Amino acid sequence: MSYSTNFLSQVIFQANFQIASLDNGIHPILAALCKEKTGVDVTKQNNRAINILPTGGAETKLHSRWTFLGKKLHIVIQSDLLQVITLKYTSYEDYHPIISDIFNKVKEIYNPIVTRIALRYVNNISFEDGSTFEFETLIKPVLLNATLEYKDFGLTRSIGVMNMFNSTENINTNFTYGFVNPQFPSKITKRHFVLDFDCSMNLNVVIDSIKPLLLKLREQVNTLFEKSILEDLRTKMK
Repeated sequence: MSYSTNFLSQVIFQANFQIASLDNGIHPILAALCKEKTGVDVTKQNNRAINILPTGGAETKLHSRWTFLGKKLHIVIQSDLLQVITLKYTSYEDYHPIISDIFNKVKEIYNPIVTRIALRYVNNISFEDGSTFEFETLIKPVLLNATLEYKDFGLTRSIGVMNMFNSTENINTNFTYGFVNPQFPSKITKRHFVLDFDCSMNLNVVIDSIKPLLLKLREQVNTLFEKSILEDLRTKMK
């Protein structure tokens, strides 16, 4: 179903691979494209990773992280991943071409074997009016029952997690829902409910086109989102 508004605070695409040369620098053509998409120059960060050796010892490696942190779009690139994060999601017709452009440029320059791709939709359903736990006409009761049973016991957080596997499409889903409470560890007082769908596919291939895989992941998110909400919330988003 298509909506004119949404409650998405972030939508995150991630691809995992191994490109050792990204520890030394980012290709200027890729950097120029990322700047064009985000409107900002690259920032370099150094991340330390500790690896446990088979002998029982440990080694520390320094990895470069190339970030383009625009107001509406963030792009993060390092030797083992690409992230394209929108903070102002409008539609997949706007978002997916950005992902495709960046991913295709990475493929053109580095041609990596991709081991995993993921698409995560974080819905922060928040209202200034109404009582704190008043979601009975918005969210499916099965996602609320435990919280409503214990809401008078000083809840500071109430979160549920489901892990699912769609064997037909080879999609793993980590579904987190509930009252995450941005004021934790204080008592829950804000009318704020989260539906967080993190869908991924484990691969080990050079991807010719990212578009059909994005559509499969999006369809999984949409199916689960529609299963989680009621008609009153749909009306608010029309």
